[in-house]
Amino acid sequence: MYQFSIGALYQFTSGSDKASLERAGGDLQACTPQVEKRHEKLIEAEAALGKIDGDADAEQKAADAAARLSNLIAEYASARLSSSIISEAIETYQQRYQGPLLARASELFATITGGRFTKIATDFDEDMTILVGVRANGKRETVGNLSSGTRDQLFLALRLAAIESHVCNQEPMPVVVDDIVINFDDTSASATFKVLAELSKKTQVLFFTHHEHLLERAVSAIGSGSFMAHKL
Repeated sequence: MYQFSIGALYQFTSGSDKASLERAGGDLQACTPQVEKRHEKLIEAEAALGKIDGDADAEQKAADAAARLSNLIAEYASARLSSSIISEAIETYQQRYQGPLLARASELFATITGGRFTKIATDFDEDMTILVGVRANGKRETVGNLSSGTRDQLFLALRLAAIESHVCNQEPMPVVVDDIVINFDDTSASATFKVLAELSKKTQVLFFTHHEHLLERAVSAIGSGSFMAHKL
């Protein structure tokens, strides 16, 4: 018989990282067939209890069935509650730690796309969490439906948000980027140079490119005094 201590489960989930919570959720999911089997037995026990006659032998059978039914109810309720607690803990973890990162990435994505997209959000596709870009009109686009340039901009926004978070919490390290705006239009390229210029106030940014016109674009966007150009 499965034993579930709900108090212990709360204590476990409150101090766990995402990996531990997801492992616990996986373990619980693996037990789902057994929980469902117990649910079926619970239904069978309820049906058997309703068919018992009123003689002495039947009364004993009724008592046994009632005890079995009580145990099955307790097991099933505990398993369902445990699943709910773990799911809630995982969601809380994601909101607490991924929420700020996604919010900052959304700001950067909106800036880089010139406002064509307002944020990056999460959605569900066949029970899997996926990323979507939200247009200014509210329409959601999956990553697969984005143009190659916009897709690059979305992933760049996510990477830059993660780098900013790292720089704020760890010792800064140089950021090296290589022709990341090659598929961007002029507006998005200019916006990206402005974002990188802001990042350069916190850590060193090295931008490599084979395209001379991007140097002109950088000068136009952030001014020649904001960076040093080296020709190799």
